Amino acid sequence: MKLKKWHLAAVLGSAAAVLLSTSLIHAQSSLVFNTTFDCAEWNQVGGGDPCSSNDGIGRAGDWTAGGKGDLITSSANNPLGAGRGFRHFRSSGTNVEGGGITISFPATSQLWVRWYARYSAGFQWANGSPTYTKDLYFHAGEAGAVIAGFSNGSFYMHSTAGSQNLTSSKTWSSINGGSLGDGKFHCYEMYVKIDTNGSNGISRLWVDGQQVSDRTGLNLGTRGPLSYFTLGENQSSVVGDHYTDFDDVAISTTGYIGPIGGGTAPAPTPAPAAPMNVRVLR
Repeated sequence: MKLKKWHLAAVLGSAAAVLLSTSLIHAQSSLVFNTTFDCAEWNQVGGGDPCSSNDGIGRAGDWTAGGKGDLITSSANNPLGAGRGFRHFRSSGTNVEGGGITISFPATSQLWVRWYARYSAGFQWANGSPTYTKDLYFHAGEAGAVIAGFSNGSFYMHSTAGSQNLTSSKTWSSINGGSLGDGKFHCYEMYVKIDTNGSNGISRLWVDGQQVSDRTGLNLGTRGPLSYFTLGENQSSVVGDHYTDFDDVAISTTGYIGPIGGGTAPAPTPAPAAPMNVRVLR
């Protein structure tokens, strides 16, 4: 095969363009917060600041579940990422839980939050699925709140403005393969845009890279901006002593984040293979 110099340049230029395109795909949303909990082991009962100062991760409360305080520990690490993970204990009854941690970020009226969560194997609910969980609890200024978790068995976002349960098509049982926790990490993501006029708020939800809810035209209270949330809040009707592990929390104000490694997002077009038996003519 004979290939002139300008043909060779075109092939190499095409490959470079594909590589540049691939880089842009991965850089489409810049992160304002990102943690793998790559820090020292931490026990809520022992006090002190989780991880390090000025990293956006803080101590939330002093309550415990059966005397167990929450942990940052290697046992809670998501194997897809580095570092450690955050273990939030939950026990029988309603609102019996560890203290949680806070995640702070620059104030914004819209954001995407991606997190991984693992409900311990055998995690049991009195009714076979959670009545409610408050996994992420955003304090949205004034008297409002935005919450992500489960409601009546469905993954959801809740707004205290109008007491809205914005449920998705994904249920606890479909994620965990039954009524008990499967002990596996799953990727969750939410997008929320606080309305400016009582009717242009937005809520979107994803599970393991699949969009499962898209709500627009919402009244979310036209409240102040979002600037922090509690990770690991309360819940209803747990049976026994269990925990939820959280890890690889990321926040963007510019676009969808998605699972580590791309998940179910379309794969980038591969670069063309290097030509064989090329002879450049001068």
